[in-house]
Order: sequence, then structure tokens, then C-alpha cells
Amino acid sequence: MVRIAHNRYTHIKNEDIVRKYQEGLSSIQIADEYGVNKSFILSRLSEAGVNRRKPNACDNVTKEALLDLYVSQKLSTRSIAEILGCGKTLVNKRLALYGITRRKNAGDESFTQEERKEKWGMRLDDHPRWKGGVSAVSTLIRNRLAPISRERLYIDNYTCQSCNNPNGSMHVHHKRHFSDIVADILKENPHINLLNEVDRLTFVELCENDARLLDIDNLVTLCSSCHDNEHAEVYIAPVMWEALEERWREYVRENHFTMSIKELRGEVRAQNTRIVEFMESENLKYAYDNPEWLAEQIKTKNFTTIASEFTTKTKKVTSQFIKAKANQFGLINKDNTKMVKLYNEGWSLLRISTELGVSKPTIRKRLLDEGIDTSVRAFRKDVKFEEIVDMITNGYTLHRIAEEKNCSVCKVQDLLKSHGTSITNIKRASSN
Repeated sequence: MVRIAHNRYTHIKNEDIVRKYQEGLSSIQIADEYGVNKSFILSRLSEAGVNRRKPNACDNVTKEALLDLYVSQKLSTRSIAEILGCGKTLVNKRLALYGITRRKNAGDESFTQEERKEKWGMRLDDHPRWKGGVSAVSTLIRNRLAPISRERLYIDNYTCQSCNNPNGSMHVHHKRHFSDIVADILKENPHINLLNEVDRLTFVELCENDARLLDIDNLVTLCSSCHDNEHAEVYIAPVMWEALEERWREYVRENHFTMSIKELRGEVRAQNTRIVEFMESENLKYAYDNPEWLAEQIKTKNFTTIASEFTTKTKKVTSQFIKAKANQFGLINKDNTKMVKLYNEGWSLLRISTELGVSKPTIRKRLLDEGIDTSVRAFRKDVKFEEIVDMITNGYTLHRIAEEKNCSVCKVQDLLKSHGTSITNIKRASSN
């Protein structure tokens, strides 16, 4: 039952709720009848000044009753609940309250072998699921007839004959059910006793040579979903595979030039390899061939990350390939002037990398091409040691000093080391 919010049921009259409650219906039963929450009914009863009934104490679930039903008669808690008119949970709680030891399972020592046989040992015709012993041989019969099923799959080109789906697990379905045919063969041979091993093998041979089970026209290839529908009580119309295929293919046609393979897969839910195969078959260009798309990507991603979004089991894309594309479109700035200027102004390699969208190793290499060795970089002359000491004394952290002086924390530490001191020594000296 789907519950509805209280304010949508203001038309329900309090007097109707009170009347039903006084007639003996519980708040849960009334709530189910109106399709609301139990709390809604209780609040209306409170508004009407009706006192709630005390819950059923189930006084008949006594220790004596449980000792008789559970211990002496060895009934299950479910059976006891039906007899006493209460819930199974209450029976379990009362057993714990009265200190009555619970049975663990059907193999509990309190059951004798005879009781166990009587309670759970029903066999053959006495068992509600008995089918004359045919279940024991059905798998063997199916295995003997497997070549017929494989032939049907081959004839149908391993494609579902209901929705035309060529992918996934394919089943061979009997138009006239396998179990019905086997049951008929058993009826036609009343002398067969399936509990006898010799008769069982004889029955299997009869079935594997019976024309009804060898009739390949009685078989049809179905995908797992369509096969389930054939055996379901309520038919659920399957989504046609061809329609699904065309839907994602059309999406790829429209977006292949502005989305990576990884992004396309997230939208169409098709395998990467299938997307690549489809694009190759229609000669569709990839997004890395789009200068505008690639220019946006390299602002936030490195070449390795971009390459990984196009790499599949059948298609290998490297970072060097993406870098070559960026060079081809003139997206990599080869003018080192700004890089040298920023470096000479004291910018860290990380800050330059973020500003220009170029990796730190590339910056080091291009600065080295300009005759600047970043490994032996001298500290900027405009930053004085005395200034750093004053800032530390006034409570500045290394990160704040680096931000104020447009340099890295490491460079501030290097400057302090070059003077044989550290931030700890300076703070200790200032406190003394």
C-alpha cells in the first residue's frame, strides 16, 4: 500500500475514522483502507478526543501453553502463532521471557528419528512436489539431446527470434514444453519405474529417440529475457534490440566529434569496443581531431589522461599521439618568453604550470633550452633574509610568506638554511 502525505487527505472526516475505530478496526487497518500513514489516523483520533485502545496482551500465550505446544507437541513457532492468534515474533519473545530453550533447526536433538521422518521425510507420492521421479532424469535427457539444441542455435544464427538480439546468453526454448513431452512418454510406458536404475536408463534411451523430442521445429532460439517471458504468468513486452541499437548509434553519430569514447559509453551504455567498431565502420572522426574540443581538454587534463579516454582493447591511443595532435593544431605554446619572465619574477614551477597549462617537466626542459637550470636556481635578490625573519617573528607561516613573496615554501626554507637557521630556531630566539 502506497502511503500519501497527510495534507492531501483533509477531506477524510474524523467521524468516519472514529466510527471505524469504535467498530473494532485497528489504526493500521483504517490507514490501509484510506491509503494513508498510521500516524495520520492516530492524530485524527487524538483530535477527536478518542483514547487509544490498549494493544492485545495475548494473555493466552502463557508459559504452560508454550510448554505444551512447543516442547511437548514440538510444533513450530509459526504453527503456534496460528493456533493462539498472535504473531510469530511474539511467540519467540515469550519463549525467551519464560526461559524456554529454542530449537536450533530440523536436526535438533529433541527430535527423534521417527519424528524427523514424519515431519520432513515425506517421499514419493506423499511429497507435495513429487513428479513421479522424472526430475531425477530430466537433466540427463537434456544432455543427450544437446546436439539438437546446438543445431537450432546454428540455424537461428545465435540470434533471438523474438527481439532479434544477437548478443548475450541464448537459450533454446521448446514450443511444446519439454516437461510435458517427457511426462507423456512416461504415461505411455507405465511399466517404467524411475526409482529403478535400469528402468531409469531405459527411459532416458526412449526419450532421446522419441520423435517429439527430436523435432527441431519444436525448438526456437530466444535470449534470456524473452525466454523468461515464455515461462512467466504475466507477459512483459521486451524492448526490441534493433531499436536500442539504432538509438545509441544515432547518439554516437551526433556527438562523436565532441565527446571521448569514455564519455560516449557513459551515455549510451554500450561497450567501448562496440562504439569504436561502429565509428570505424562509418568513418566517424574522434573528438581528438576537433581542435576546439582538444583545446578545452588540455586546459584541465594532461595528455595521458586524454589518451586513456580513447583507449580500448582494440584501439591504443598514447599521450604522444595526443600531444602530436595538439602540436598540429598549434595548441602548445612554444614561446618561452613568458615562461622565462615568470620564472625570473620568482614564480614556482607549479604556479607557472597552472598558469600556462604546461607540465612541470616540460617547463624545466624549455627553461633549460633557454640556458636556465632550475636545479640550481638562486633565490631572488628582492627577498631579504631579514624580512623573512621579521615575518616569522610576527607569526607568519611559511605558506603565507611564500604567498607574499611569490615563491615556493621550499625556497623560503632554502634561504633560511643558507643562513644556518630554521623557522623553529627563529621562533625560539624571539620567545627568549
